[in-house]
Amino acid sequence: MQPGMSGLTFGADHPLDGDILLAAINGFTHLDIVAPKLECYLAQGEFDIRDLKRLFLRTRPGALDGLSAVEFGAAGRDILLARAEVLFKQARRVGAATLIVRPVPTEATAEEIVETLAALGAAAQRWSVRLAVAPAPSAGASRGEEPLTDPLASYAGLSALMAQVDQPSLGLLIDTVAVAREAALDWLSSVPPEWIVHVHLADAAADGTGPRLLPGAGELPLAGMLATLATTGYDGIVTVALTPEARPAAPGEIARAAREALGALFASAGV
Repeated sequence: MQPGMSGLTFGADHPLDGDILLAAINGFTHLDIVAPKLECYLAQGEFDIRDLKRLFLRTRPGALDGLSAVEFGAAGRDILLARAEVLFKQARRVGAATLIVRPVPTEATAEEIVETLAALGAAAQRWSVRLAVAPAPSAGASRGEEPLTDPLASYAGLSALMAQVDQPSLGLLIDTVAVAREAALDWLSSVPPEWIVHVHLADAAADGTGPRLLPGAGELPLAGMLATLATTGYDGIVTVALTPEARPAAPGEIARAAREALGALFASAGV
């Protein structure tokens, strides 16, 4: 497996070129690019995609994390597809093979969601980009207060939807905290390997609640999760993705600590 870092970890105010530098000097092979940071970089005027590509020497783009707050209802489908087309183009230009999709809870029917997923997957296939769909955040889920009832808010629900969509470009973002919150360890061992597109890793309380922490700083069975992923044949990027409240003030410190913790976890998991 390949060690990755998410630009989300460094916070919204940390610039993209700084994200790339910290990922490279700390031995991360890939960086998940946050789309708003990419837009800010390009908006400076004196820089363009060619300048950005020159920065990616010792680390490479992992995924473009940018299709957020996605509503899968039929009413907004055209708007969603238009947004996606822009991001597909950006992903291809910068060299990211994956676009992360973050839905919001919806009242749309399962049929509407499936139709939207199919349309989104077909568009991604035209751009040769894979989609990594994350579970939608459920109200109160971070505090363990709400059941995951929305079909988009759980891996079980997403799996049922994806089984109805015949699109090889469509897959899942496996997030260790979301897996723990859903108590989906058994599901993780049975997920079709072709559905696992990208992995985000963080530690947390045993039930997945609270802040996202450095590997080893919480209670999740992360080594077991990685070992389970390895049995599915996954050998892709495992990206450390924390939250701002879990990181120290210095981005360099969190990058060093994250790489050290991830290396220890890889060794413990035998990957």
